[in-house]
Amino acid sequence: MFNNIRCITFDLDDTLWPVKPVILKAEQALYQWLCEHYPRVTDTYTVQQLTQQRVTLTMRYPDISHDVSLLRWQFLAELAEQFDYPDSLADQGLNLFRQYRNQVTPFAEAEAVLTELGKAYTIGAITNGNAELDKISLGQYFDFITTAADVGANKPCVSLFQQAASEAAVETAQIVHIGDSAEADVIGANKAGCYSIWFNPARHAWPGGQSPDAVIHSLAEVPALING
Repeated sequence: MFNNIRCITFDLDDTLWPVKPVILKAEQALYQWLCEHYPRVTDTYTVQQLTQQRVTLTMRYPDISHDVSLLRWQFLAELAEQFDYPDSLADQGLNLFRQYRNQVTPFAEAEAVLTELGKAYTIGAITNGNAELDKISLGQYFDFITTAADVGANKPCVSLFQQAASEAAVETAQIVHIGDSAEADVIGANKAGCYSIWFNPARHAWPGGQSPDAVIHSLAEVPALING
């Protein structure tokens, strides 16, 4: 199924760890910090209202939609201006959020799978998110990370996969990419000429488009699948 493979790349959020609880905890920590240090914000908005405002801001800045950290900074900077607080609110708030953003709990199989694959392949990450692998325990198993913020576009743009190939010093046809998103990960990888594996633990039906080369329901399936 997979020929001449030299590099395995993974999406991060909802592929190596569940992301929703991480973001919810980070949002709540940021809101509590605002309560303590910038109370005019939280006297006016609930945490849910701030979340909705941030989503709306994303639509107002499509030119930076690939950089979720910059979008959050912009959101906090606008809050500082609205409530006549110093600009430092944005930097401090983003730093706090990122601390919590990196407090992920990997899926049970993730470490063992990365350890096994790392014996034979270059291991990379391709992500639209802003998790910092150098601050996460699983980071030790990765040789490189390619982010949407670095490239200037989100998956499924082929530029991310091409950049990953450059980082690994391989051809895109020598990469197997694994991710949970049918569009961003599977279709993106297919368009770039990579092999694709759809991580589908919930066993959803394939939504359409060019199919993945393989479908898995657990990360534990990956080594045997790739090694044939």
